Amino acid sequence: MPRLTNDFSWSISRDVTFQQCPRRYYYHYYGSWGGWEMDTDEKTRQVYILKQLCTRQMWQGQVVHECIQRTMTNLKNGVPPLLPEEIIAKTRERMRAAFRSSREGVYHRKPKTLALFEHEYKVELSDDEWKQSWQHVERCLDNFYSSAYYAKLRDLPRQDFIQIEEFDSFRLDGVKVHAVLDLAYRESGVNHIVDWKTGKSASKDNKLQLTCYAMYAQEKWGVELGSIRITEYNLYNDRMDEDGVSSGDIDAVKSYMRGSVDDMRRLLTDVEGNRAEEDDFKGTTSGRECKRCNFQRICATKVCDKNQE
Repeated sequence: MPRLTNDFSWSISRDVTFQQCPRRYYYHYYGSWGGWEMDTDEKTRQVYILKQLCTRQMWQGQVVHECIQRTMTNLKNGVPPLLPEEIIAKTRERMRAAFRSSREGVYHRKPKTLALFEHEYKVELSDDEWKQSWQHVERCLDNFYSSAYYAKLRDLPRQDFIQIEEFDSFRLDGVKVHAVLDLAYRESGVNHIVDWKTGKSASKDNKLQLTCYAMYAQEKWGVELGSIRITEYNLYNDRMDEDGVSSGDIDAVKSYMRGSVDDMRRLLTDVEGNRAEEDDFKGTTSGRECKRCNFQRICATKVCDKNQE
């Protein structure tokens, strides 16, 4: 089996991390590389473990996405999905088991198991606050499985499902661009891309993300831009917003992506080999960003403590 190589690529999440803090970006995409190897050095292993951390809010979203993904995959494969009450009950049990695993620090031995930021950094939370995590998930799932939209998807012919949470990519100027579509299906000549949202508040402007999805669909499926419709479904608020993407949107996003790629590559010591040095990636000056960073335990440039002096 060939050895994995850390090749340069671009994604929305990669860009967001870079904008928040270049040093965090370094740890996530370079400092953690190889941390899964048995013979790795201690620091790389620690960075790799910290990379896996997620907040309870992120965990909520992951649980909802995984649950719906399982249901959609069953529908695509012709497997009758469980009843909603069974799905919700099983999801609750899985969350309980994962919570106990994180609280006990199992992720230090098995980094791919749930690793909650709040447990690693000993964030004080009441039992009621933890219960709210389940209540949030339950509300999202209740809204989805009782919706007319789910009823429509349940009746969709199997062959009309295109993709369900597949990790895939397309290229822009030779650079690999990652895209993971929550759900894609065809209906009456229209290619629908669905993005599940689980936050309480209304989504920020996601035009960049939605346009990337449309670019992916054009290249991978060979479809016309006018046939693509993108739906954001906020499951917590049970609200759906549908939109299209114009050629002007595509041009603007391509320009943004090229600038982002240039900014990232400018800090590399070896562009062709995609090699980087930690000292070339400066830390944020925002105490707020620093306090919620997975890597604050090891980052020598952190400003959160300085801001409290």
